[in-house]
Amino acid sequence: MKRVIIIMILLMSQIVSAGTMKIYPTDDAYVEKENPNSNYGSETTLRVGHELSHGTDRSYLKFDLSSLNGKTITSAKLSIFAMPEQGEIAKLNFVSNNNWNEESINWNNKPSETNLVESKIITSSGRYEFNILFYVQTSQVSFVLIEDGENDLIMFASKEYNPDNINSPYLEVVYDGASICATNADSDGDGKINMSELLNYISGWKSGSVSMSNLLNAIGFWKAGAGC
Repeated sequence: MKRVIIIMILLMSQIVSAGTMKIYPTDDAYVEKENPNSNYGSETTLRVGHELSHGTDRSYLKFDLSSLNGKTITSAKLSIFAMPEQGEIAKLNFVSNNNWNEESINWNNKPSETNLVESKIITSSGRYEFNILFYVQTSQVSFVLIEDGENDLIMFASKEYNPDNINSPYLEVVYDGASICATNADSDGDGKINMSELLNYISGWKSGSVSMSNLLNAIGFWKAGAGC
């Protein structure tokens, strides 16, 4: 009975602080100048630059930002995993036209890039981040990666590279007014805590494997319909 009372008290509370959200692309694909009508949206890599066997490639990414509605964004970065190609400069450019998808985009119908967002020197395999804070004010956003000079090849992992998203591109967004998430209650990683996950977490608290503070954070996220 005592624990039930404590749970009821926790359900009445809400902790508010900064939150972090990962947003994975809805679409990503590379396009190839030498094969202008071909589509490569199902490939596991995003090719950027030039290689003799392929020619010139550019890679496009699109993100749905509707989950950010009503939130005050304080930081937003595109994180993308580079394969072992070294010493080349990747330029991230904004694309104002979101009317494309990974199943039909090709070199001939690709949307045009506008302004340069940021450039990075790709020196080794691993994750690289581009600051995109200015570009997350709409419901969708698209970018294109272009190799500086388009005379050397850079390869990145696409969202198809791993089924568990380990190497997938994503946006990491920090926003104000979110519940603190210092737990792993969001066990399926879908960005929210549902009742089943919360009940499992409560069971963990009862067994002593979950702390009171972490349980409180999880309940706050469950009430807000959000996750870790």
